Amino acid sequence: MVSGSIWLLGLMLIWSEPAWAGGGSTYSLSIIVNFILLVAGLIYFLRKPIGLALGDRHDKVKTAVEEAEAFRAKVEGMVQEYEQKLAGLDLEVADILAEAKTRGEEERTRILARAEQMAEKIREDAERRAEKELARLEKELERDVLAQAVAKSVALLKKRVTAGDHRAFTEELLAHLEAGNGRG
Repeated sequence: MVSGSIWLLGLMLIWSEPAWAGGGSTYSLSIIVNFILLVAGLIYFLRKPIGLALGDRHDKVKTAVEEAEAFRAKVEGMVQEYEQKLAGLDLEVADILAEAKTRGEEERTRILARAEQMAEKIREDAERRAEKELARLEKELERDVLAQAVAKSVALLKKRVTAGDHRAFTEELLAHLEAGNGRG
């Protein structure tokens, strides 16, 4: 393609010789011959290095395109893999949430059962304490009532019992004690 363009340029120069006619045709023919020899020499000597350079460039571009396509395929594979992982991750997150909810409900049930047991123990303990306190208060009240009754009885006896009544009571008590000692 390059050599065809050069030959076309040379032919154009040859056919355009009448435009240079003002200065003489020998000059123009030698210029054309020199130009053709220059172009032919350039083609002869530079065809291999330029061809090799263009071939190397072609190979590098081709390699770069192949690497880019391979990289693109790899990236697409990675994208698909990550999309699959993300889809799986959504399912995994849903499973984890469901499991956490189940565990939370189980823990809630266990805590409520334990709280009910503790409340029952506290209730029973409070009842036992209340019963003990009630029994203690009843005994204390009984002692107080008895002490007050004795005090009132003593005060009443002191008011109403005379010295003669006291003597008669003492004699009767002694007789009763003597009768009891004789039995046993």
